[in-house]
Amino acid sequence: FLLIAGGGFVFLMTTIREDVARQYSQASEEPLVDFAHLFAALLEQDIEDGKLDVNRFREGFSNAYEREFLARIYQLEKSEIQTNIYVTTKTGNVIFDSEGGEREREDYSNFNDVYLAARGEYGVRASRTAPDNSRTTVFFVAAPVLHDGELLGTLSVSRPEVAMAPFAEESRKLVLEAGLLTAIVVFV
Repeated sequence: FLLIAGGGFVFLMTTIREDVARQYSQASEEPLVDFAHLFAALLEQDIEDGKLDVNRFREGFSNAYEREFLARIYQLEKSEIQTNIYVTTKTGNVIFDSEGGEREREDYSNFNDVYLAARGEYGVRASRTAPDNSRTTVFFVAAPVLHDGELLGTLSVSRPEVAMAPFAEESRKLVLEAGLLTAIVVFV
C-alpha cells in the first residue's frame, strides 16, 4: 500500500510542481498580448508621412525607466520596470529598443514574434539569453503597427522569466510543503 500510494503521490506532486511554472508562463503571456497591442496603437498615433516616428516612445520609456518606486507585491519587492519593447520596420529592422538601443539597426525579420506579427498572425516567441540556462528565458509578444491598413512595422513586448520566478517558486514551495505533510499523514 505504501509503495503504491507513495509512487502515485510522487508522480502527482512532480506533475503539479512542473505545471506551476507552465501556468505562470501562460499567465504572464496574456498581459503581454494586451501591452503589445496597446503600445502598437499608441505608436500608430505618431505616424508622420507614412513613416513610424519613435521619438515620443524613446523619451517616454527613458523617463519611465528612470522613475524611482517601490511596490510590495506579496513577498516580492519591485523597484524597476522589467518589461521592454522594440519596434521594427516592415522589413524587420529594429528602429527602437527600450533597453538602451542595443538592438537598433539589427535585422529581426526572422525572429518568430516579428515574422508572425508582420503576417497578421499571433507573434510570440521565447528565447534564452544564455542557451544552457532555462532561467534566462525571455518571453516576447508582437503586434503589427498599421497605417491605413498597411503594415509599417511591428512592436514587440518582452518580459524575462525571472520577473515571474518569485511567484512560481513560492507556489512550488507551498505545493511541496503540503505534499510532504500529506505524505507524512498517509505514512502514519
